[in-house]
Amino acid sequence: MISDELPSERKHSTPPQRPRLLVVLAANVFGGAEVQTHALLSTLCPEFTVTLVTHARIATRFRTLPLTLVEFEDFGLTSPYYYGWRNVMAYGKAVSRITEACRAEVVYGVMHNSSLFVAAARWLHPWRMSQTTVIGSLHGSFRGCFEQRKAAATLVESTAIRSVLRSLNAIVTPSRGVANELTQLFGARPDSVHPIYNGFNLENIRKMAQQPLPVPKNFPWILTCCRLNDQKDFKTLITAFSLAKCRATTQLIIVGEGPERDMIEGLVREHNLIGQVMLPGFQSNPFPWIGAADVFVLSSFYEGFGNVIVEACALGVPVVSSNCPWGPDEIIEPGISGYLFPPGDSAACAAHIDRLLADANLCKQIGQAALRRSEHFSQQRMADQYSELFHTAIFHSSAASGKSMAPQ
Repeated sequence: MISDELPSERKHSTPPQRPRLLVVLAANVFGGAEVQTHALLSTLCPEFTVTLVTHARIATRFRTLPLTLVEFEDFGLTSPYYYGWRNVMAYGKAVSRITEACRAEVVYGVMHNSSLFVAAARWLHPWRMSQTTVIGSLHGSFRGCFEQRKAAATLVESTAIRSVLRSLNAIVTPSRGVANELTQLFGARPDSVHPIYNGFNLENIRKMAQQPLPVPKNFPWILTCCRLNDQKDFKTLITAFSLAKCRATTQLIIVGEGPERDMIEGLVREHNLIGQVMLPGFQSNPFPWIGAADVFVLSSFYEGFGNVIVEACALGVPVVSSNCPWGPDEIIEPGISGYLFPPGDSAACAAHIDRLLADANLCKQIGQAALRRSEHFSQQRMADQYSELFHTAIFHSSAASGKSMAPQ
């Protein structure tokens, strides 16, 4: 636990004049958002004095970075995805205490749960947070989530979302679509929402893709790579593959693991696709699989951005994606660097797959355009935009409080 200062054994030597940034990453699984956070901090740490609070299970991933590391377990907190009121308030209290101890000028919450917790810190202890700019990030589509479950937001859900958005000084979204959704449907102030595309270490993706495949490739591959959950709409994907004219001479590869595996295997049997669909499970390095694909498909009901689309593009693989809310239509230039189809439209998805696999020149042309498009989503570009946002927040906060308007 901390009181006046953070645990000294976790401190790295950092110049005191750099702006002080607290990053709240309430997570115990190292997934896409956590990878993005690591990439961001690896770039920002030389510029800011950074404190990161996260859970012990993933904290080890950040120990090589020059930052102060605090674990939520120090405060008896172990449930980052539970939204019971007492749990939310307990996380909020911990965030406010850490903010005070490290004298953070900016607090940044990663993803919706961390954004809720930093908002709760402001609700609980406004005096501790009065000199701090509080920024959250929402990386998914609320609209898409509610549409998929076929039920609108409840009054409690809508009130909670609006309260959080109004409590934050700024909100980062991974796409313009999510930004527009928050302002148009949930009352976020337009000047508080900042779309910043996710950034990728493109060179490292290409390097990792050079590792050998663990299985032989005997047919052209139609491949997807994602968590096996209902958001990804595997019914549309399996149906599209069953409709594709190229089905007899290709394989569908579904890389990933999750609760929908049994359902997917049932669909494979239902469509008589046994032997033509491979489910190799979770892969710690998915890039050799993605790089070996002839066509990459993402059939999601909704996304916040669609990281895996950029990863496929970075390897020169043509992408066919649902035009879901939000992100794919901001990454893919239809007919140039990939193809989009209406969510749930298996026939349209199959037609795009057939178009690519029937024309080797078109497939190569689309893949090369995808490769060029991926350069728009570099890690450095993302970090520069976050840096500008954080510095601007500190500038305005200092001006409002009568302090010097520039970092010393």
